[in-house]
Amino acid sequence: MTPATHDFSVVRGSAAAAREFSPLIFRVKSGSEAVPFDDIQLSVYSKKSNDVRGTFLFRCSVADGGLVETDEYSGEVAWFPTPEQTRTLLVGAKNYYELELRDGASEFIFLLGTLTGIGGLNDDEGS
Repeated sequence: MTPATHDFSVVRGSAAAAREFSPLIFRVKSGSEAVPFDDIQLSVYSKKSNDVRGTFLFRCSVADGGLVETDEYSGEVAWFPTPEQTRTLLVGAKNYYELELRDGASEFIFLLGTLTGIGGLNDDEGS
């Protein structure tokens, strides 16, 4: 199965966990049906032009509470990024993610793309 692709933009230093900002919503579906899973993992890497593999930034999952299943019937999963996570993103489209579904012994990349880091000049120094 070839993964779907979608690119997102994220404001560096923002806190969707505060619920004032919109989370990134993923719909894990095949046709009109939600895809069953035991866990979903979001892995994020940064990559500079001379990097072959990239640099690991962070990983979160449903199992560790970093991703939240918001509607099991529509296969909706939300990522509420923390300021610490978004600050690790490089400015520009140099951050890559993969959304991996795990169900029993099966593991496959369902969705992948770029996370474009925007802004983030406020580093909270002195607060």
